Parts: sequence; structure tokens; C-alpha cells
Amino acid sequence: MQAWMFKKLCRGVAVAMLAGAAAVANAAVVGLKWDPVFNTTFSGLVNMSVGWQGEAFINLADDCLTPAGVSLVGGTACSSAVVDRGSLRLYNTADGSDLLNLSWDQDTDLLAVRSNGTDITGVLTFPTPAVHFDNQLLAVASPLIVDLDLFFIFNPFNVNSYSGPLLALTTQCPSTSYMSSYYNHCRESTFLSSTSTNPNDPTAPTVTFSRVPEPGSLALFGLALAAAGLARRRSVTQTNA
Repeated sequence: MQAWMFKKLCRGVAVAMLAGAAAVANAAVVGLKWDPVFNTTFSGLVNMSVGWQGEAFINLADDCLTPAGVSLVGGTACSSAVVDRGSLRLYNTADGSDLLNLSWDQDTDLLAVRSNGTDITGVLTFPTPAVHFDNQLLAVASPLIVDLDLFFIFNPFNVNSYSGPLLALTTQCPSTSYMSSYYNHCRESTFLSSTSTNPNDPTAPTVTFSRVPEPGSLALFGLALAAAGLARRRSVTQTNA
């Protein structure tokens, strides 16, 4: 094959692959991260400051990113959006030691998404939890068995409303009545991660949204770069010859 034809072909392949990579990446996977301090009432109960950090990944159809404002998932403005995996960690903020580590890999349908017309700025699962964990051992001074429900919430009618994660933690008493009367702190009760969902309250949980490259996009991009490099190397070789 003539050098100019080979170079032209490689350049065409590189351009096509780069365009394909960009198109695949636009079918967004969005990562959410948060790391606030848990409800101070619960922290007082276990006699330590408890942090709760986590991340979740949202798979979104292209059309969920386009309209600005709130779109119901499954409607014409947002055809598909699910929470498909994530992790959750509770820890002692004083020394960073782990109290509980959890992860999940399951699809949870979203009720609605909020977009600025380019990226997602909020996701809604409440009143259905994004994920539910039963009978988890929390490694505090007097170990607790807890149930956890993780939600994502925002007010669909107020664009300036809080948009972030909410964790419901329910303590469980030991099975015998003697133990439950002896450990007063183990009487069953539910604590929310924060009593405030005011977006201007520094104690309210906040979430950071960021676009995550999909594996397919990265592979296409790598192949495109390789094709472009091959074309350049072939061109230099031909010129030197």
C-alpha cells in the first residue's frame, strides 16, 4: 500500500475512533462522592465522632443530561437512570479507624434526576432507599447491630433545595430482655445522618458529582491514540527513507 494511502487510512481510523469514544463517553456514568460527619446525637450515643463517606455510580441515558431542571426517569426527558454500584464506610473521625465497611453491586431505579443541561446535579431515590443493609455490626465501644438505609433526596419543585445523600441508621437491641434493659443505649431507635437538609448548612451532607469514563470509551480512546501514533511513525519512517 502506498505510504500516503496508509497514512490517510490511519488518520481516518483515528478520527473515527476518537469520535466513537466521545459518543460512548456521552452515555454518561456519573460518580457521586460524599464524606460528612454523622448526626451528632448518634455520635454522642457511641461517644465518638462518626464520619460516613461513600460513593455511588449512576448509569444515565444521554437524554437525561440534555434538559435543564428536573426530569422524571422513564419519561420522555430521561429514559433510563439507575444506581448500579457503590460503597459506604462509617469511621471514627478522630483516628480514621473503620467502624463499618459496606459495598453493593445492584441496580436501583431512580425516580428523578436534576440536570443543568450538561451534567447531573441531583438524583432522587426517596422514599425508596438506594440500598438497604440489615444486621450490620458497628465496631464501637459497645458493639451495635444496625440496619442502614441509604437515600438520595432533593425537592423537585425547588432548584435551590438540598440535593445529596441521606442515611437512616436503626440500632437493634440484643435478643434477650435482660440485655436490652442492661444496655440502655441499645434500645431500638433510628437516627438520620443529619437533621438538616438546608443546602447552606455546613453540617448537611453534600455530594460531588463527576463524569466517569466508561471502560469502552477508554478502550476506544486508547486504540485511537495507537492508530494516530502508528500513522505518524509510518510517516516519519517513509520520510527518512
